[in-house]
Amino acid sequence: MFKPSPLGRSEIGPHHSAEGFFGLAGSYLKAADVANVQGPALTAPALSCLGQALELLLKAYLLAAGVGEKELSRLPYSHDLLACLQEAERRGLYGRFSETESQEFLKFGQLYATKELHYLYEYAKSMPDFFVVRGIANRIQEYVFAYLSKSYFDAQKAD
Repeated sequence: MFKPSPLGRSEIGPHHSAEGFFGLAGSYLKAADVANVQGPALTAPALSCLGQALELLLKAYLLAAGVGEKELSRLPYSHDLLACLQEAERRGLYGRFSETESQEFLKFGQLYATKELHYLYEYAKSMPDFFVVRGIANRIQEYVFAYLSKSYFDAQKAD
Protein backbone atom coordinates (compact mmCIF):
# COMPACT_ATOMS: atom_id res chain seq x y z
CA MET A 1 0.00 0.00 0.00
CA PHE A 2 1.24 3.50 -0.69
CA LYS A 3 1.52 6.01 2.14
CA PRO A 4 2.54 9.64 1.77
CA SER A 5 5.89 10.29 3.41
CA PRO A 6 6.70 13.52 5.24
CA LEU A 7 8.46 14.61 2.05
CA GLY A 8 5.36 14.04 -0.07
CA ARG A 9 6.69 10.93 -1.82
CA SER A 10 4.86 7.65 -1.95
CA GLU A 11 6.36 4.77 -0.04
CA ILE A 12 5.51 1.11 -0.50
CA GLY A 13 4.24 -0.69 2.58
CA PRO A 14 4.27 -4.44 3.18
CA HIS A 15 1.38 -5.10 0.79
CA HIS A 16 0.53 -3.90 -2.67
CA SER A 17 -2.76 -2.21 -3.42
CA ALA A 18 -4.66 -1.64 -6.62
CA GLU A 19 -4.77 2.08 -5.86
CA GLY A 20 -1.03 2.18 -5.23
CA PHE A 21 -0.27 0.39 -8.48
CA PHE A 22 -2.64 2.73 -10.32
CA GLY A 23 -0.96 5.83 -8.88
CA LEU A 24 2.55 4.60 -9.64
CA ALA A 25 1.48 3.71 -13.20
CA GLY A 26 0.62 7.39 -13.74
CA SER A 27 4.19 8.34 -12.81
CA TYR A 28 5.61 5.84 -15.30
CA LEU A 29 3.29 7.17 -18.02
CA LYS A 30 4.60 10.68 -17.39
CA ALA A 31 8.19 9.42 -17.44
CA ALA A 32 7.51 7.65 -20.75
CA ASP A 33 6.16 10.87 -22.26
CA VAL A 34 9.14 12.91 -21.03
CA ALA A 35 11.64 10.39 -22.39
CA ASN A 36 9.82 10.07 -25.71
CA VAL A 37 9.93 13.79 -26.53
CA GLN A 38 13.72 13.73 -26.16
CA GLY A 39 14.06 11.91 -29.47
CA PRO A 40 15.11 8.54 -30.88
CA ALA A 41 18.02 8.06 -28.47
CA LEU A 42 15.49 7.53 -25.65
CA THR A 43 12.99 5.34 -27.52
CA ALA A 44 13.87 2.17 -25.59
CA PRO A 45 13.72 3.88 -22.16
CA ALA A 46 10.42 5.54 -23.10
CA LEU A 47 8.96 2.19 -24.14
CA SER A 48 10.37 0.54 -21.01
CA CYS A 49 8.57 3.10 -18.82
CA LEU A 50 5.44 2.57 -20.87
CA GLY A 51 5.69 -1.18 -20.28
CA GLN A 52 6.08 -0.70 -16.55
CA ALA A 53 3.02 1.56 -16.55
CA LEU A 54 0.94 -0.98 -18.46
CA GLU A 55 2.04 -3.79 -16.16
CA LEU A 56 1.03 -1.73 -13.11
CA LEU A 57 -2.32 -0.72 -14.63
CA LEU A 58 -3.23 -4.28 -15.54
CA LYS A 59 -2.11 -5.60 -12.18
CA ALA A 60 -4.08 -2.85 -10.40
CA TYR A 61 -7.17 -4.12 -12.16
CA LEU A 62 -6.36 -7.75 -11.39
CA LEU A 63 -5.68 -7.01 -7.72
CA ALA A 64 -9.01 -5.19 -7.45
CA ALA A 65 -10.71 -8.09 -9.25
CA GLY A 66 -9.43 -10.55 -6.65
CA VAL A 67 -6.16 -11.96 -8.01
CA GLY A 68 -3.62 -12.28 -5.19
CA GLU A 69 -0.42 -10.28 -5.21
CA LYS A 70 1.77 -13.40 -4.97
CA GLU A 71 -0.09 -14.94 -7.91
CA LEU A 72 0.57 -11.80 -9.98
CA SER A 73 4.32 -12.08 -9.37
CA ARG A 74 4.44 -15.58 -10.85
CA LEU A 75 3.74 -17.16 -14.21
CA PRO A 76 1.60 -16.83 -16.18
CA TYR A 77 1.45 -13.15 -15.16
CA SER A 78 4.84 -11.99 -13.92
CA HIS A 79 5.92 -9.46 -16.59
CA ASP A 80 3.75 -10.89 -19.37
CA LEU A 81 1.52 -8.01 -20.48
CA LEU A 82 -0.49 -10.21 -22.81
CA ALA A 83 -1.27 -12.75 -20.06
CA CYS A 84 -2.25 -9.90 -17.72
CA LEU A 85 -4.46 -8.29 -20.36
CA GLN A 86 -6.15 -11.58 -21.23
CA GLU A 87 -6.90 -12.32 -17.57
CA ALA A 88 -8.15 -8.76 -17.02
CA GLU A 89 -10.46 -9.09 -20.03
CA ARG A 90 -11.65 -12.46 -18.74
CA ARG A 91 -12.52 -10.72 -15.46
CA GLY A 92 -14.46 -7.94 -17.18
CA LEU A 93 -11.98 -5.29 -18.31
CA TYR A 94 -13.17 -3.92 -21.60
CA GLY A 95 -10.07 -3.58 -23.74
CA ARG A 96 -11.01 -4.06 -27.37
CA PHE A 97 -8.36 -2.84 -29.79
CA SER A 98 -7.99 -2.43 -33.52
CA GLU A 99 -5.94 -4.91 -35.53
CA THR A 100 -3.04 -2.43 -35.68
CA GLU A 101 -3.21 -1.85 -31.93
CA SER A 102 -3.35 -5.58 -31.25
CA GLN A 103 -0.29 -6.22 -33.42
CA GLU A 104 1.69 -3.40 -31.77
CA PHE A 105 0.65 -4.57 -28.28
CA LEU A 106 1.73 -8.12 -29.08
CA LYS A 107 5.11 -6.94 -30.41
CA PHE A 108 5.51 -4.61 -27.45
CA GLY A 109 4.50 -7.26 -24.92
CA GLN A 110 7.08 -9.70 -26.29
CA LEU A 111 9.88 -7.13 -26.05
CA TYR A 112 8.82 -6.17 -22.53
CA ALA A 113 8.42 -9.73 -21.20
CA THR A 114 11.87 -10.74 -22.42
CA LYS A 115 13.53 -7.57 -21.09
CA GLU A 116 14.61 -6.61 -24.61
CA LEU A 117 13.83 -2.97 -23.79
CA HIS A 118 16.07 -3.01 -20.72
CA TYR A 119 19.11 -4.61 -22.29
CA LEU A 120 20.14 -3.46 -25.72
CA TYR A 121 21.37 -6.47 -27.63
CA GLU A 122 23.63 -6.09 -30.63
CA TYR A 123 21.09 -6.93 -33.29
CA ALA A 124 18.35 -4.93 -34.90
CA LYS A 125 14.86 -5.23 -33.52
CA SER A 126 11.59 -3.84 -34.67
CA MET A 127 10.33 -1.35 -32.12
CA PRO A 128 6.61 -0.83 -31.61
CA ASP A 129 5.04 2.53 -32.37
CA PHE A 130 5.21 4.54 -29.12
CA PHE A 131 2.04 6.49 -29.88
CA VAL A 132 -0.04 3.42 -30.66
CA VAL A 133 1.03 1.73 -27.43
CA ARG A 134 0.55 5.01 -25.51
CA GLY A 135 -3.00 5.21 -26.85
CA ILE A 136 -3.66 1.68 -25.60
CA ALA A 137 -2.24 2.68 -22.20
CA ASN A 138 -4.55 5.72 -22.09
CA ARG A 139 -7.60 3.56 -22.66
CA ILE A 140 -6.55 0.93 -20.14
CA GLN A 141 -5.87 3.71 -17.61
CA GLU A 142 -9.41 5.05 -18.15
CA TYR A 143 -10.94 1.57 -17.79
CA VAL A 144 -9.01 0.81 -14.62
CA PHE A 145 -9.86 4.19 -13.10
CA ALA A 146 -13.55 3.59 -13.77
CA TYR A 147 -13.33 0.14 -12.18
CA LEU A 148 -11.40 1.30 -9.10
CA SER A 149 -13.63 4.33 -8.52
CA LYS A 150 -16.97 2.60 -9.14
CA SER A 151 -17.65 1.80 -5.47
CA TYR A 152 -16.86 5.38 -4.47
CA PHE A 153 -19.21 6.88 -7.04
CA ASP A 154 -21.90 4.32 -6.27
CA ALA A 155 -21.73 5.34 -2.59
CA GLN A 156 -21.99 9.02 -3.57
CA LYS A 157 -25.15 8.31 -5.58
CA ALA A 158 -26.70 6.49 -2.63
CA ASP A 159 -26.29 9.52 -0.32
